[in-house]
Amino acid sequence: MRGEDFGKLLLRAFGLARFAVKLDPGIAQPHQTDLSARYGERRYLLECKQQKAKG
Repeated sequence: MRGEDFGKLLLRAFGLARFAVKLDPGIAQPHQTDLSARYGERRYLLECKQQKAKG
């Protein structure tokens, strides 16, 4: 699964868990952030990365 696809999966999962989620919020400039998720006072910034399998 590519990073972008994983980001969309997390977007859906956090949404189903009743988080307020934004895709590519740009909130942590100049760092790359793919999602922001908020639930009440809790806030999360997520960056989705693709990692090659070892071997």
